[in-house]
Amino acid sequence: NYGSIDTVTNLVNNREIWIIPMLNPDGHVAQTRANANGIDLNRNYGYMWIGEGGDVVQYGQPETQAMYEFSQLHNFVLGLSYHTYGEIVNYIWNWTPTRSQDDDLVVILSNGYASYNGYWVTEGFDWYRTNGDMNDYSYGIDATIDWTIELATSFIPPASALDGIWDENRPAILYLLKKSIQGISGVVRDASTGDTLREAVINIEEVDWPVFCDPASGHFHKILRPGTYTVKAWANGYYPKTVTNVIVNADTSTHIIIDLNPDGGNYAYKYAVANIPDELANPVHNITLTPWAIGPVDGRFTSIGKGGEVILDMGSLTPILNGAGDDFTIYEGDDGNPNEGYDVYVSNSYRGPWTFLSNGSGSQSFDIASFGSSARYVRLIDDGDGSLTEPTPGFDLEAIEGEGIEGVYLILEDYYIDDSLIGNNNGIFDPGESVHLIVALYNGGSQDAINVIGELSESDPNINIDSTTSHFGDIPSGSSKDNSSEPFVISSLSSTPPGYVATLTLAVTDDSGYVDTFYLNIKVGAGGDFLIWDPDPDHTSGPIIKSALESVGYNGVYTFDLSLYYDELQYYLAVFVCCGMYSDNYRIDDGSPEATALVNYVNGGGRMYLEGGDVWYWDPMYGGYDFGPLFGINATDDGTDDLATVLGQGGTFTTGMSFGYGGENSYIDHISPTGSGFLIFRNSSPVYDCGVANDAGTYQTVGLSFEFGGLVDGSPPSTKEALADSIMRFFGAAVEEKPSSNLKIPKIYGLSQNYPNPANQLSIINYQLPVKSQVSLKVYDVSGRLMDVLIDGIIEPGYHSMRLDTKVYVSGVYFYRLAAGGRIFTKKMVIVR
Repeated sequence: NYGSIDTVTNLVNNREIWIIPMLNPDGHVAQTRANANGIDLNRNYGYMWIGEGGDVVQYGQPETQAMYEFSQLHNFVLGLSYHTYGEIVNYIWNWTPTRSQDDDLVVILSNGYASYNGYWVTEGFDWYRTNGDMNDYSYGIDATIDWTIELATSFIPPASALDGIWDENRPAILYLLKKSIQGISGVVRDASTGDTLREAVINIEEVDWPVFCDPASGHFHKILRPGTYTVKAWANGYYPKTVTNVIVNADTSTHIIIDLNPDGGNYAYKYAVANIPDELANPVHNITLTPWAIGPVDGRFTSIGKGGEVILDMGSLTPILNGAGDDFTIYEGDDGNPNEGYDVYVSNSYRGPWTFLSNGSGSQSFDIASFGSSARYVRLIDDGDGSLTEPTPGFDLEAIEGEGIEGVYLILEDYYIDDSLIGNNNGIFDPGESVHLIVALYNGGSQDAINVIGELSESDPNINIDSTTSHFGDIPSGSSKDNSSEPFVISSLSSTPPGYVATLTLAVTDDSGYVDTFYLNIKVGAGGDFLIWDPDPDHTSGPIIKSALESVGYNGVYTFDLSLYYDELQYYLAVFVCCGMYSDNYRIDDGSPEATALVNYVNGGGRMYLEGGDVWYWDPMYGGYDFGPLFGINATDDGTDDLATVLGQGGTFTTGMSFGYGGENSYIDHISPTGSGFLIFRNSSPVYDCGVANDAGTYQTVGLSFEFGGLVDGSPPSTKEALADSIMRFFGAAVEEKPSSNLKIPKIYGLSQNYPNPANQLSIINYQLPVKSQVSLKVYDVSGRLMDVLIDGIIEPGYHSMRLDTKVYVSGVYFYRLAAGGRIFTKKMVIVR
């Protein structure tokens, strides 16, 4: 009803609403509260976790890890978690009878929700105690006020009851959506530059439970009752500031801007884990609050409990850096019992692995040289002395302060191509084009960088640097600056193949004598012969299609994430999509951005190949997009495990082909041609159609209900390479017509620095092979632990570029190593969230 009902339109325009349809899909299927590993996910979060639920560590399951990492990318104000059963509005806290800092507001909102459906309202602990649940995690770690809403009168209500359950909760949901705007909103900025600070912390002193800025936009919002408030903000590298007499009115947001002055210290920014033990029978002894340990030294502290454990995040932008001498200090709070003991660990992941630094006692400084160049997370474990019944049990943590880097310390923050003033203004560095190269540097040191100069050089035959020198000017400590007022000018040869990645070298200096070198990977052109999107969880066919295409001379891209290419599909001659086979397959949902992008690509004159055992018949009945009409396919049956030998059809580009089939073989859809579609493959026994091509005039498609990767090669032309070439020729390609520059072979082995570096989502790795080689490309963390195998196989000679989805990694320093031709190349990669 967006656009037709004013309330709906207003909520969509003025709220950011996220819906997670199912957090525990395996438990849903099995009709248990545990996931497939037998773990209760709602006891698996890292706030006051004590080991309930069957796991040996907090965030030990893929579902809770995904929820933690997702919530760190956003800035939620309110949250609703739906369970069965009981018709209950369950609010925080669940682990303690002590009321939350926002309790007055929470009770009002809880009763407001229940006023629409008559549900029973209760604080979680008053009902029954739980530890490590999502409500307490959301508020304790992220300051999101979160409820558990128990629906229905049975664990598994009948389908006939669902409409009624929805009807009694819909107006309550709308009530909270409307109320969420009430409070104080705004941004925190650098007073010198006006830049928005994305890792600032805002505390309303009358409430004393801080909220955080959105990591993407820098926006913050604290929901509050009407009244007058005092707002305090701080960020690493800046001095705190307090704003008084901020008035909040009902059902509206008061917007403020807080400008902070730079040159302050760097402190623990946020919790990742706070497991503070207390007596199960009477958990009210500890009088401290967990947020009192984040931020600067202020005389307040958090007692972490007898044997307790806390993990604190120093911030993605301000990790502890390895310098000369000690690198960070832990400050002990004053509870009258000094020099309490603890163990100290560091890591670049909230889950470890952890490097033990030392036993600590009282306020003490530590060096991370034994760990590495930087550390984002600090883990403290109390030594176990004392009593749980003390008002301040265990070590008393007041603050963790990073020492920072003395002098100038420049970091390559970002770089990009700008062709708006010179070039063709399409946002792409095309072959034969001259463009501006914009580079942004961040000064993480304690000293201002004066008169920063960049010198750009290259040793790449496809790239020319027309303007090699750029003056950045002064970059104050804790600030960023780019060279947009004097950008580099670079150009590419017209013969440069699309998708080619060149490596440039940037040397930077300043008046103090500081010198550093960075490597920039610059992509030339977009697109290529093919793009393979492989959402199949098994990835059994996509790599084989890629290998077959490359073996006959085509160049392209292989990816798991189509969203990275939504705006580039038109630059590829053909798009291949591999959805897999039942029971481990992928459904492209109707209305999804993926379906929209693919359909727009085809209707815009594209060529698309799509394979999957359930794509054509089964998926459209259960929410999948129906590609049949677009592909000239009529789906007739769900099939069984019945694929044997697939036979090419005379008069088509599969004439004379015959393949045995050894791939996944469950419930393969039966399909037949319709409209302009024509049959290209038929199963031998039982006889049914399983491959259809369509030449609609303005576009071409190929649809298979089996996997290309499952085909068994026979005598020519019955080889996967021949079939791949035939499909591409049907799509209008011909290898012998490709420019010879696309087949350029390097003279030496090489591995380039990933681009961009640091990375927070997509990064590109470029390597080159002079001859066909066995290639191993692996990713390791700073401790040397193998994290990922990107390539392990035989690769053809040439220049190769692969896209790395860094979202699967946590923030930190990594190394990727290429082994080929008896040579080993290693590069460092920084991932920042």
